[in-house]
Amino acid sequence: MIENIYAPFRLPFHLTFCIIATLFYLLMLKRRGSRHYLFLLVAIDLTIVPQFVPDKNVVFWLGVTEVLLLTLIFISIISESIKRKKKRKSKSIKDHIDKNLIVDAFSDDI
Repeated sequence: MIENIYAPFRLPFHLTFCIIATLFYLLMLKRRGSRHYLFLLVAIDLTIVPQFVPDKNVVFWLGVTEVLLLTLIFISIISESIKRKKKRKSKSIKDHIDKNLIVDAFSDDI
C-alpha cells in the first residue's frame, strides 16, 4: 500500500477518528448549541479529503479553509463569551433591582 504524504494518518485510523469526532461534536452541538462545535466538526472532517485527493492544490486550499475555520471558531468562542457575560450582568442587575423592590415594599418609610 502506498502511503499518502498529505494525510496525517492511515485511512482506517483517520476514518475512525473522523467518525468519533463527528459524533462527539454533534452531541456537543446538541447539548450546548454553540456554533463553534459545528465549525470544529467541519474542520476535523475536512482533514480526510487528502486521503482521497492527494493533489498539492487541493491540500493548499484545504489548509486555507482550515485556517479560516479556526478563525471562525476563535471569533465564535469570543462572541459567545461576551454574550454570556452581558447576560450574567443583566441578570445580576435585575436580581438587585428585584431585591430592592421587595425590601422597599415592606419598609415603613412611605
